[in-house]
Amino acid sequence: MRKYYSFICLTVILLSTAIFPQTSVQNIVNQVNQDTLMKFVKELSGVLPVTISGQPYTIVSRHKNNASNDKAAEYIQQSLQRYGLTATLQSFSTTGKNVIGVKTGTQFPNQKYIICAHFDDMPSGSIAPGADDNGSGTAAVIEAARILSQYDFLIR
Repeated sequence: MRKYYSFICLTVILLSTAIFPQTSVQNIVNQVNQDTLMKFVKELSGVLPVTISGQPYTIVSRHKNNASNDKAAEYIQQSLQRYGLTATLQSFSTTGKNVIGVKTGTQFPNQKYIICAHFDDMPSGSIAPGADDNGSGTAAVIEAARILSQYDFLIR
């Protein structure tokens, strides 16, 4: 009977954690702002102008062969820096770049969580504003940086 009672208690505890999210996680999720996400998508897609290195600019295309794609990379890098991340550009081909943002953990700085999206758009034409490919995913990464930058985590 005692084993049965212990099993029931353990099951109830496990089910309650599955049904009710941790308060701290739910608080983080609740900070996601649809208006902010849409603003990032519109900026990445050329609907709204952005400020890059103090100058106004409209990202008209994120096609990998368009100069505006380099500006998009700078915009993303500066956005991550604005939220306190160390952000660098990494070239992996003559036209391709990664934007890498890092927030170092307090206890396990060599362990990593990765949140990523590709920011270039690959259409058949030369103009590629691409909210769906992949402005929305990139906007989500910037929004995650905005929110998560406010917290100290053990892992970077």
